[in-house]
Amino acid sequence: MSNTTPTNGSAALAIELGKTFQLIAQQMGNYLQDNIIEMAKDPASLHTFTDDQSRVLSYSNTFFSLGARLAFQNADASIAAVQEATKAINANLNSIQKTDKWINFAGAVITLGAAIVTGNFGNIVGSAEAILATFNVKIP
Repeated sequence: MSNTTPTNGSAALAIELGKTFQLIAQQMGNYLQDNIIEMAKDPASLHTFTDDQSRVLSYSNTFFSLGARLAFQNADASIAAVQEATKAINANLNSIQKTDKWINFAGAVITLGAAIVTGNFGNIVGSAEAILATFNVKIP
């Protein structure tokens, strides 16, 4: 069954996503602060990392502003995938200790954010799976 009408559940999920994306941006900032000397040796990666951090924070703010206007198509699969990814992020975010892993993870998070914000819900499950792969977790 397709659901394109915003619900209180969608609003709660939007707020949860905003908080999760905000946490990711904060953790990226912590990682940057702790590893700036090493990261500065590869300016291209450093640039990618900081751009990704800015995009993740931007999506956080977008989710907060969307709130109740966020609607999920094919709600069951989309919401379940987002919830599993969010749970894995919250449980494992501190385990990311390499710049390349952060960049790959941030790319998957940005893709997930873009899929949700633009209404391209066909990419949600794939993006969630990429996030989960960062932590070696599969959607149940």
